[in-house]
Amino acid sequence: MDSIIVRIGSSNLPMDKADPQWITQQIVQRRQGGESVCASVSIQTTVLKMLLSALQCGSGGGGGRPPNTAEQQIFKLWRSHNLDKIDYEPGDLVAFTKQLRRLL
Repeated sequence: MDSIIVRIGSSNLPMDKADPQWITQQIVQRRQGGESVCASVSIQTTVLKMLLSALQCGSGGGGGRPPNTAEQQIFKLWRSHNLDKIDYEPGDLVAFTKQLRRLL
C-alpha cells in the first residue's frame, strides 16, 4: 500500500489530506512561535522509499546508492521549490506536493 506523509514539526498528515491551508498554518504558526520548522515528506510506494527533509530537520544519511531516475526527478522537484534551503515558504511545500501528485 502506498503511503505519502507530510510532516511539519510534530504534526503529520497523509499527503491527500495535507491541503494548502494546513501546510501554511503549520509552518506560519511555528515560525511565529520562534520555532525552526522541520518539514519533510515520506514516500513509500512499491517502487520508491524516500524521505525528503528541509535543512532545519538536521542531517540524515543517504540511501547508500545513487538515486534512480524516478528518485532523481523527485529530488530535482524538491530543490526546484527551494525546500533544500532554510528560507523556503509555505507555498513552496504546497507547490511541491501538488507536482508530486502528478509525478506519482
